Amino acid sequence: MSAARSSTFVVIAICATQVLTMMGLFTFPALLPEFSEVWDLSNTGAGWISGIVLGAYALSVPLLVALTDRIDARLIHLGGTVTTTLSLAGFAFLAEGFWSALALRALAGVAMAATYMPGLRMLVDRYQGRRQARMVAFYTASFSLGSALSFYLAGVIGAALGWQWAFGAAALGAAGAFLIILVAVRPSPPEATADDTALLDFRPILRNREVLGYIIAYGAHSWELFAMRAWQSTCLPLSNAATVSMRCM
Repeated sequence: MSAARSSTFVVIAICATQVLTMMGLFTFPALLPEFSEVWDLSNTGAGWISGIVLGAYALSVPLLVALTDRIDARLIHLGGTVTTTLSLAGFAFLAEGFWSALALRALAGVAMAATYMPGLRMLVDRYQGRRQARMVAFYTASFSLGSALSFYLAGVIGAALGWQWAFGAAALGAAGAFLIILVAVRPSPPEATADDTALLDFRPILRNREVLGYIIAYGAHSWELFAMRAWQSTCLPLSNAATVSMRCM
């Protein structure tokens, strides 16, 4: 296989794993109407379980992404896929109410921090050249594809077999992502640089107003985007319009 074809194959593999690791990210929001009824969740409780994923992600991602400058992003991603699998399988077998669900969804947020941006770093470290920006676009598009698939499969599997099977199927997808990276992506330690910035030293970022502006804008975008995804299934027109109206107020 030529170098170009080999690099393209690696990109396809990494994009596929992004879709697979995303399969369980929105399973809880997709089935929120059922959980609200079965566990008698308040709007506040449901919001905490949905939102803790992004809270744990935001706390974990600075450390995990910074580590990709020091160790191979592949190792971090492999750890993330294992954590994703454990969080989803744990939800399927152990979740029985607010607190257990909150803890397991927090673990899912840490797992996403170890897979999404480290996966992007894994790609750009292995695909060089003039089409690299296009490959990055394919990878980021895989996030949306995985999000859509997460909602769809949760609805189909949950309706047919129950919510435990919906989380179990997503766990199998994450396990498949681990195997793909293990087999298809070779180790590639990051190149040594002269940058002696300490880990988690945010002072250069805070001094760069242009970069800080992008960070704040993207944070606001993420807030509204994930808030919509957390509640859209509950707020869709259902047969019991009065209940939906009260839930979405």
